[in-house]
Amino acid sequence: MSHKESTSSLIPSISTLKEPSGVRNAIKVGLFGSQSSSLVFARQKSLDFHHVDPKTSSFHHNESIEIDSAILDLISFKDLKRNRTWVLTLSENGKVKFYTYDEAQLLVILSDHLTVECTSNQEKIEKPRMQVLSDDDGDQFIFINYFFGQSLLLNLTEHIFTTTDSQVRAKRRDRPFAKYGYSNKLIYLHLDETYITDIAVNSSRDTLAILYHDTEFNFGIKFYKFVKHSLRVLKDHQILFAEPPSIIIPTSQDGFFVLSDIYAYYISPLNRSEYKIHKKNKDEGITKGHGCIMKKLCCNSEGRYIGEQWTHSTYIDETRFLLISDSGTTCLLHFDVKLKGSLTILKSISFLNLGKLTIASSLLHVNANLFIAPSWFSQSLLFKVVTEDPYLEIIHWLESSPPIVNITNSTTYGPLICAGGFASGEITVLLSSEYSFEMLKSFKAPPESWKFKIDAFNIYILGQTNQILKKFDLKSWSSQLPTTETNIIDYRNFNNLDYVLSDSNFTIGTNVVYLADITHGAILPKSVIILERPGLLKRLPFDGNRTVWREIQDIENLTCLEVVDEYITLGYSSGHFSLLRINDFSVVFQGQLDEPDPIWSSNLIRQYTSIKLVFLSCVLTITIFEIDADSGSAFYIWSETYFPDDSSVSCKNEVYTLIERKSLLSDPPILMFNGRELFDLSHNNGIYSKRNIHSFSSSILEAKWTDLTFQNIVVLLESSAVEVLKFQKSPGKKSYFSNMIYGIDCLEFSEYSVIVSQETSHPTRYSLKTINVTTMNVIDQIYMEKGCGSLIDLAVSSSGLTQQVVILRDNPEFLMVFKMVLGKLSRVNVKFPELKKKKDKFHKIRTFNDSKRQGHYYISGSSNMVLSLDEEKGSMVCRFDRSTEWKSPSITIDSKPLSKDLMCVCDLTDGLFYHHRNNNPTIEVRPVTVNKMLYGHHYITAFEAFDIGHSRYVIYGDALGNIGVFTESLQASKPNLPKVINIGESITTIKKRLEFSVLIGTSCGGLYLLNFEHEDSEVEQMITRTSQVLSDYRIKPRFVQWKTINQTPEDQKYPDNTKILDLTILERVLTMFYTDANDNVSAKVFSSLQDKGITLETIRKALSHRI
Repeated sequence: MSHKESTSSLIPSISTLKEPSGVRNAIKVGLFGSQSSSLVFARQKSLDFHHVDPKTSSFHHNESIEIDSAILDLISFKDLKRNRTWVLTLSENGKVKFYTYDEAQLLVILSDHLTVECTSNQEKIEKPRMQVLSDDDGDQFIFINYFFGQSLLLNLTEHIFTTTDSQVRAKRRDRPFAKYGYSNKLIYLHLDETYITDIAVNSSRDTLAILYHDTEFNFGIKFYKFVKHSLRVLKDHQILFAEPPSIIIPTSQDGFFVLSDIYAYYISPLNRSEYKIHKKNKDEGITKGHGCIMKKLCCNSEGRYIGEQWTHSTYIDETRFLLISDSGTTCLLHFDVKLKGSLTILKSISFLNLGKLTIASSLLHVNANLFIAPSWFSQSLLFKVVTEDPYLEIIHWLESSPPIVNITNSTTYGPLICAGGFASGEITVLLSSEYSFEMLKSFKAPPESWKFKIDAFNIYILGQTNQILKKFDLKSWSSQLPTTETNIIDYRNFNNLDYVLSDSNFTIGTNVVYLADITHGAILPKSVIILERPGLLKRLPFDGNRTVWREIQDIENLTCLEVVDEYITLGYSSGHFSLLRINDFSVVFQGQLDEPDPIWSSNLIRQYTSIKLVFLSCVLTITIFEIDADSGSAFYIWSETYFPDDSSVSCKNEVYTLIERKSLLSDPPILMFNGRELFDLSHNNGIYSKRNIHSFSSSILEAKWTDLTFQNIVVLLESSAVEVLKFQKSPGKKSYFSNMIYGIDCLEFSEYSVIVSQETSHPTRYSLKTINVTTMNVIDQIYMEKGCGSLIDLAVSSSGLTQQVVILRDNPEFLMVFKMVLGKLSRVNVKFPELKKKKDKFHKIRTFNDSKRQGHYYISGSSNMVLSLDEEKGSMVCRFDRSTEWKSPSITIDSKPLSKDLMCVCDLTDGLFYHHRNNNPTIEVRPVTVNKMLYGHHYITAFEAFDIGHSRYVIYGDALGNIGVFTESLQASKPNLPKVINIGESITTIKKRLEFSVLIGTSCGGLYLLNFEHEDSEVEQMITRTSQVLSDYRIKPRFVQWKTINQTPEDQKYPDNTKILDLTILERVLTMFYTDANDNVSAKVFSSLQDKGITLETIRKALSHRI
């Protein structure tokens, strides 16, 4: 791409590198009929349902539902009158949704929804909550606290649920949905001008407890009873808490525990309650307070103060709770309380410190002694509590996606991703793509199952005589009765008609064509391929056109016949093989393996202009050829022999068996299985390697992909289990795990990365480390005491082999300087002839993109200016260049160098500015936009700016997830209107990667790639034409997020053509329509896309450089 191209010829497009996987909230619920309780995880973009096996403690994924807005709270309730359980979600967009399990469809369906609205102009609170209440008549209500000073009640018992007919459901092309109606309106409750800290319900007494504080942070607790559709105050109790309380816990008695950092308070909701400490209690930490009993939070085993901000609890039994704090400290709370009329007698309260866990977003008691701590910032952990020692036994963990706090560009070794939560951190360098699997669904097949056939969304389980034993529908996850057909070679379903090929006939619906002795065959969308004895290969078109045939020699020694796309592969026991075209059976390529061993299976991978032909022999030799699809010329690539643990290879499941592969997109893996293991044969720089990527509970009988885009794989196990796995491609990585990371920087071509982190083992000090990017090993480490001031930011500059590390800190001597040579650090003394002014508050330090300005840095905050570090007599002297000083309208959050005299600066309230130093020297401050760049009350959180040729690019993101791109000609007076998109995740960092690509990190741990395309590029044309087709059929795929910014700073709407292209459209359209042609709607969309030139071949070509 020429640098002189005008910016108008380029448009931005965005694609996903890593989806966020953190768990915002979780509940345990009995939803799936006879199955034991399931775990429901609310992630950023999905609602996931998991099952934990009580015997093995293993995770099984039931299903996932995509969501259009992040879930803020999650609860469940069981309607005893309908004998049905619901899962309720409260989202950021104010919607409450009701999900339930439909046993007829074997699906979790969206049963109902409502939108929470305020009666006036109340503000939305930071942490909305829901609770289920019951009144004296047994009616159930949902209590929703969403706005400041106002809550809502909805009568769940009188709620009416009706279901739509199948036609409406089919048109939605979405998860089944039920219409809703109300026999009772929402009840609005005004709870004074208070801020609710926490709410809890004591189900044994049907009492609602609200922990609150007023505008002056005076805390109190109110108790309510629900009577005749209204809340009646039982007790309003003001307590002088020693520390602000954080959590309220209902007990099996009538009381509640309220926990602060220092004390646990036991409070009864009854006005006439009297409190007494049992005479046998000798704990001096337990005292009577005003209307409560207090216990100082000390561990009995250590006798020292715990001091934690408690965030979550879970019920164990009538006398025990498990607690977790915001730092991961986990404690067991044990209490003994007796009621005697209005008298509450407390016998004991004790705490047992169990150690550290993850930074939890919730805490659940799964069963027996099994617990789970889901996490938004770190790993979600399944664990057991061992009270004898005591300690926490980690059973299983789920990888999360901590917030991305910084991205450092290392062109040589890949981008470095710095991520972490409150007390954990990791640095990751992105490598080539890796592959993994996640369980979607599992079925039980008949015991005599031997193999299966698959088409689009159906699985046909076959027995040893090739009869169909069972059929599974992958759309509804339901099973159907078997057919009576035996000796089946292939089975498909197109347009609701069954196509069956057996060894003696071919059936379409009720029409039967009798054939000769068939040994091999395959059913295609428009024809059937058969191989008859004694050796005649035929293609029979369904439309009655001419039959194509070819004689095949030595059919008795034919060991495999595979049909992939428009090709047929033949393998023989002599090691010979052939590749034929389906349309005319012409030979593209034929040959023989180096060793004349029988070919066990073959695999063909189609990639744009070439074909990889893969063969596996019976002695486990894998051989790969590459063939030019046009000329037919071929050349040998690679061959290697593998030996299984068991020397016997007589049984199929003991041999590394290749899995059928029909590639549409970029270089896919070659998958094979042996015994219980699934392997990936991948290559890096021409070197192939085999690795285990998934293990099963029993031996694999057969495995196949479910669709053309290869997002799911079906595996039949020897234990008669059928498992459906989701295939995931994600950037590979090497990681270094540390404690909380404050900063990271790395020169573009440096082998070393520099990080500043907090030491958990030494809470009074920080550490400065150098990390080798290739090995992720620590090269050097220097400790700094916290008394030196809070560390804010760091920057690295270079002068030959020596690199300079500068740390910005909150201290009158605000800089620390280190020299780094080959990763080794040494501190340099810094002199400050001119200390900074008291009003100067600096937050960022940046280097210049100019070799002539080495030792010069740009610092920003309340003031923005250039400073220099000059070496004099073995020390560094820091000098301000006050001629470059510019006062920010409020405070600068970041700055980016564009040239030696030009910085792009982002102010917290007024948006983006240019800070330009003229040669006079005078300062010219020129804003990027005329007015400040605000959207509602959300400010810009990250940005990147750079020049390429005669064009300037400014990419920004904000807390709402909006991403905007300004492009500007350097000869023009103002930038073009920005192109925008919303990804639904708060933007934390933006970093230029290569010439025309930018990496974007989010607070949810999501990682995205922004590229620039030609305005007339094939990608844009295909997205535009695809969007038109979807619009014609009134289809809006729920995975496409067109939540663009609605208003400019001047309250002008952006036109539609300013949207950033989302490449996810093409990926998902492949899955939705090309693999579902048997559905009538999909068939019409499929045909319309073909009419507009959207074919598999054009999509392959258009995405070849992107995905």
